[in-house]
Amino acid sequence: MKNLLQYPISHIALILVCSFILPDVANGNFVHKCDENPDGIYYIIAPSGLNFRKTSNPRSEKIGHIPYGEPIELIAPSFDISLEVDQIAGGMAEIYYKGEKGFVFDGYISRFPAAKGIETDNFVEKVRDLGYEVLFEEHRLDWGGYIKLETAFTLPGLEWSEAFLIAKQHFNIPEGLLFPNSTGEPYKKEKVANPNREEEVWEDSMTAFYDKNGQLAAIEYAMRREGFGQAITIAYSEEISGIRIAEIGIAD
Repeated sequence: MKNLLQYPISHIALILVCSFILPDVANGNFVHKCDENPDGIYYIIAPSGLNFRKTSNPRSEKIGHIPYGEPIELIAPSFDISLEVDQIAGGMAEIYYKGEKGFVFDGYISRFPAAKGIETDNFVEKVRDLGYEVLFEEHRLDWGGYIKLETAFTLPGLEWSEAFLIAKQHFNIPEGLLFPNSTGEPYKKEKVANPNREEEVWEDSMTAFYDKNGQLAAIEYAMRREGFGQAITIAYSEEISGIRIAEIGIAD
């Protein structure tokens, strides 16, 4: 942990609370959003933005609405994760936004900037500019007309749901496919078809894989149609103790 004297009092309180939460993504254990982010700056990653409320009651009076991609300052995380939105669990975290104090649902906030609508290399550079270590990969294979392109990045300290939202927004996983169960039967997989699959698409589905303890180990999305295919994989990487998000595009 960094020297506490370099932070204001409000940030010191946040650091002390967070220091008792130990991340263990590989084994499916809880990783709190405030881990390794003593500056307290987060970003809204709900596609339609988040309601900004006066109290931690999710039905309390609205202060306003915070758009997608906006930065916020986390005052105090929520340790009550009894709420669920589109199968994303979370609670009401206390934040500052544009000089006002209030609460937002923390299932849709991230240490990493919004990933939708920007090139992968630009997203990686934005994350690196925030001081995070990111492994970025690009691979191209050409078999004389059959082309396979892979783009991947590995981010440290992600929660599974956070990684899923980043992958979904950046690589355009269909809206109808939601975050899978975080636990399942050991060594089993659960496949879900896109409820809005287009007629000309042969394959359009997402599969969750579970390890020997029944914890989520990987998520794969696959789409195939005439002349093109796409595969997106979200899996834990020991290389930098983070989650690797990869897209493979196939053209023939």
